[in-house]
Amino acid sequence: MPGNVYEPLGLEDIAGFGSASTLTTADVQAIRREAPAVGSVSYLIRQSGQIQYLNRNWTTTIQGVSANYPPVTNWRIAEGRGIAGEDVRSSDAVAEVNRVLIRRHDIRPGQSSDFSIRNLSQIAETAEGSSQTMSMLLAAVASISLLVGGIGIMNILLVSVTKRTREIGLRMAIGARRIHVLLQFLAEAVFLSVSGGIAGILTGVVFSLSLPALTGWPAPLSISAAVGGFAFSAAVGIFFGYYPARKAARLSRALPLPFRPTKLPAGEAGSLWGGRLA
Repeated sequence: MPGNVYEPLGLEDIAGFGSASTLTTADVQAIRREAPAVGSVSYLIRQSGQIQYLNRNWTTTIQGVSANYPPVTNWRIAEGRGIAGEDVRSSDAVAEVNRVLIRRHDIRPGQSSDFSIRNLSQIAETAEGSSQTMSMLLAAVASISLLVGGIGIMNILLVSVTKRTREIGLRMAIGARRIHVLLQFLAEAVFLSVSGGIAGILTGVVFSLSLPALTGWPAPLSISAAVGGFAFSAAVGIFFGYYPARKAARLSRALPLPFRPTKLPAGEAGSLWGGRLA
């Protein structure tokens, strides 16, 4: 009617007072079918319940709504996802199976059911979520291990630079450039890290081949994971080996070449001092 504003109808808009619910989804379908002036119809069921997260729990109001309830009420989902059509079809199938079994088992209102219905797709999704969580935890542990290993490689090379100053100075004195020293120590760092990566890959292959024979669990080999692990170990060597290699390349040519004074034999004229390479 011109001049009037109609709000979308929901179950809470047309439900009566009291604890008993007399409206059903069939009423919603009838409104959609017989009231063309209604743009959208949604419904909900509300009850109190207790929710728990970690070691905390609350008593709150739980609402079960239809898929179109958020747009009807102009709600925006802050986190998570909305109800998809597949969810509705799955719940309809579960409800239909439940009605058939209740009728066949002659279960009266108020009696407890002697069966339970589970949706295997939801169980598979839960298992997949658990698998992803475990993969993330394993990746975090592996990252910490790589960080510790990279720091170890860096410390080893820093000690090596300190111990090999004479070698570095001699190489630079006979014509080696700074880039040559840098590449030498980077190659050593990559060799250390790649050796550890290859050892880890071989250990993983041995476990993957022996686990099915011992337990019967499938443990397929992943070529991409092996290649990725090898490349990542090389990247760790380059990243953590760059600083020691740069420190070695920036050493002075004269500094690593110490001289020890030597006195000439007795009887020689004067007290001539000479120097020789240590």
